[in-house]
Amino acid sequence: MLTIPLDPIPNQSLDLSIGGHRWSLRIKQARESMAIDVTLDDTPLIAGHRIAVGSPILPYPPMQAAGNFLLLTDGDANPDYSRFGVDQTLVYVTPEELGNGT
Repeated sequence: MLTIPLDPIPNQSLDLSIGGHRWSLRIKQARESMAIDVTLDDTPLIAGHRIAVGSPILPYPPMQAAGNFLLLTDGDANPDYSRFGVDQTLVYVTPEELGNGT
């Protein structure tokens, strides 16, 4: 598991190189929750997906072949950008950690 640093700001974009893949994440405030767009190697996977605490960001196993992301919060609190880097953490999980490895 790899911790992905987030800034405590409502809208942000991250470009990551993990496991030989290029990930682009765009996290944004969406009324009372947070939403995310995920692109893998220039292929959009999801757009405007609501972030649910402790649930995989990429909801379907076929999307998870290169890994996945989770937002972890203390006490399963709702995502709140002002808590990013304090008690809310984004993590990358490998296919092996997901049980999808070969």
